Amino acid sequence: MSEARSRLAPAGCLALLTLVLVLSAQARAADQGAAGWIEVKLRVPFAERYSFQLMTEPRIFQNPDQLRILLIRPWFDVMLPHGFGVALGYDGLLFSHPIIKQEHRLWQQVSHGHVWQHVRSLLRFRFEQRFFSQADRVSVRGRFLLGVGVPLGLGIDLLVNNEFFVNFNDLPIVGVQGYTENRLYGGFGRRFAPWVSVAIGYQMQWQDLDAVNLINHTVMVGVVFETPTRRPRSRRRPVRFR
Repeated sequence: MSEARSRLAPAGCLALLTLVLVLSAQARAADQGAAGWIEVKLRVPFAERYSFQLMTEPRIFQNPDQLRILLIRPWFDVMLPHGFGVALGYDGLLFSHPIIKQEHRLWQQVSHGHVWQHVRSLLRFRFEQRFFSQADRVSVRGRFLLGVGVPLGLGIDLLVNNEFFVNFNDLPIVGVQGYTENRLYGGFGRRFAPWVSVAIGYQMQWQDLDAVNLINHTVMVGVVFETPTRRPRSRRRPVRFR
């Protein structure tokens, strides 16, 4: 019993850290919506510490705009000593929106992972430069994520993470400078084979954009495929950190 409590402690700390953000978002949101996101990811390691990854994610929103988004994200990442990592990537987004049609992002990322009594944690910062087809200026944004993965037995993990977004400059399409979005995720993941894992969960997404202030209640399904490597790999738990 004491071991189970110690494993759940990081998840409890994460919940406390995000409580203020979530309650603030709930109080400020004017509208509610529903959404479904399906994430399919391929990871291709090509050296001991290097890998290429590709993700596609269609997003369907049930809100006044009936928005549809397709996200395509290729990136390279490098695992560094002592749990650190860096990554460089690109996001391409296609919108079914009367104003925003396309968005292109370049991003740089630094992260740190840690394992404490079988519990995996991750701190991550991503710096984005966002280019829109309807804007002549670049939007600069930072994303800060804290996540934990707690093994529950039978190969199943409890997955919890919170990510908040900060605009570093003003752009009418995406809102004013400052804190504009928060995503709180909770779900379960399982590795079914050395090359495939699945995660299913719920995400509460709050957005305060130029003309939108709402909370989306999102059902999320994620599938990760990983190509084999020459060296045997441990059966890493499918901790889902976006």
